[in-house]
Amino acid sequence: MAVLILTPVIFAALNSFQSEEKNFEPDAAPDEVYSEPAPKAGLEIRQETPPLSPADYSSDYSSNTDGQITHAFDQGRVIKSYQIYKPSGFQGTSQGAILLLHGSLRDGASMVDNWRTQAGHHDFLLIGPDAPDGQWYASSGEIQDIEAILDEVQGKYGFDPARLYVFGHSRGGAMTLALVEAQPGLFAAAGLHAGAKAKGVSFGGMFSSVPPTPIVFIHGTRDVTVPFVAGKESARSFADGGHHVLFYELLGHNHWYYSMNDYINDLAVDFFKDFRANP
Repeated sequence: MAVLILTPVIFAALNSFQSEEKNFEPDAAPDEVYSEPAPKAGLEIRQETPPLSPADYSSDYSSNTDGQITHAFDQGRVIKSYQIYKPSGFQGTSQGAILLLHGSLRDGASMVDNWRTQAGHHDFLLIGPDAPDGQWYASSGEIQDIEAILDEVQGKYGFDPARLYVFGHSRGGAMTLALVEAQPGLFAAAGLHAGAKAKGVSFGGMFSSVPPTPIVFIHGTRDVTVPFVAGKESARSFADGGHHVLFYELLGHNHWYYSMNDYINDLAVDFFKDFRANP
């Protein structure tokens, strides 16, 4: 698979992303392989009222690693470990997998922990790499390492490559968009919460023969860490570039993922289930 080497200008653009808040303070107030035809390009916008308001969110989050398997990745250029969660119903190559990309200053365990309910319901294998220093930069080393991790997981556990999906939160969302552009055709569909494309980063137009990956954006209207307008502009940009894009406006929601994870993840899974890759 082709890998794009990024310039220092792109690193600087990614570094401009604001870090996810570590200690959050709540606000007051059928199985056919997907091939042809490709999903219709364009942007669909849906408004949703979440089941909780920010005033109801918990003030902090610590991951629960029970049932997770930590794998060292010594051959990695920059990624040195990843987490796996294999639900009891996962039987290997007939079932799908989700690559999960964490937010700033978090780790793979935090995303895997927050997706275990969906993994149990849908028998997805969960893969959570640990970003170097807790930050994603969309570097060529990260992209190559993620590809190698997926190959390693395929060999160790097996999964259906036509049902490989990617989901990222916050800075992990920016990394998700970088992967979608750098590795078109690798993922059946992509999703992100509270993320946006980093300014100055572009991988588009390099693989015009590959159908663009469908993407679901999920963004709170009160997000000030990665502003709502930035997420919406990113969605429009990808739609204009030929992607099938669904953008969820979560009314009154902010940047905090960890009290809303099941609701957000269910929106993503509902989108994912309609798509298969043609690896």
